[in-house]
Amino acid sequence: MTHTFLRKPYLLLVLGLLLSAAAGAVSAQTVLEQIHALAFTADGKGIIVPTSGGLMTYREGRWKNLQDAPPEFTSFSLTRNAAYGSERRAPDSTPPDAPGLMKSTDGGLTWKPLAASGEADFRLMAAGFRSNAVYLITTAPNSRMPQPGLYHTQDDGKTWQSAAARALPARVTSIAVHPTDPRTVAIGTPDGLYVSRDSGATFKLLPGGKAVTAVLFDVGGEHVYIAREGVDAVDRASLDAESARSLALPIASHDFVTYIAQNPARPHELAVATSLHSVFVSTNGGGTWRAIAREGRPA
Repeated sequence: MTHTFLRKPYLLLVLGLLLSAAAGAVSAQTVLEQIHALAFTADGKGIIVPTSGGLMTYREGRWKNLQDAPPEFTSFSLTRNAAYGSERRAPDSTPPDAPGLMKSTDGGLTWKPLAASGEADFRLMAAGFRSNAVYLITTAPNSRMPQPGLYHTQDDGKTWQSAAARALPARVTSIAVHPTDPRTVAIGTPDGLYVSRDSGATFKLLPGGKAVTAVLFDVGGEHVYIAREGVDAVDRASLDAESARSLALPIASHDFVTYIAQNPARPHELAVATSLHSVFVSTNGGGTWRAIAREGRPA
């Protein structure tokens, strides 16, 4: 029997990541500045870290730079057969230099535009791992999104739906999309975590109180991983918030988690990135952690 994750798009994605290995190992002096996302590869053998210096990959204990990728992503989301992202617009660029939403099916080697090309970069965006549903927030109108707010697409940007986002605060810090249900999205805010099950029409605030700095649905879609401001741990909570477990992290008191990732091939493996540009991984569900980058330098 041929499994769905062995189809051609997945093979192209893996091929792109293997080709990136030829870019050369990163030296111990290389700085990983301004981490913009964090994701395990679909095959579970590597980690992708978009930074201000481009796409960094960590595989077999070594950091490498995917040199031909766009130089700096403001958002990045990896699914089982594609990558979605938006590149930062240079301060002195003209509007045509803004790439909008882009998609890659070869591990980030090449990208094609999907929406708002030449008009915007989207700093808050996420895609469902199996559904490929994309949710994003635009702060200014463009030709595809007539007003600022939360939008979603299930056909790679051919059509966009505006979400009413009732009860959602104006300020958003993070976003995650359910791996299989395109109607379920989680939004982190300074007030806490909001979850919608109706494509963003309405949101419900989960208990927890503190400001959310990162959120991720687990690969099964039954729990969310939540990082909160001033807390040196990540919570694993059920969607109804009736149960939660805290996973302690070895980070400094003045640091906090900015991104969370889970290995789709080995769900007991987790990774987090922090505001001080450190990256930690766990191979036992968050029981213990080790640094693969500390304050920007490969460990």
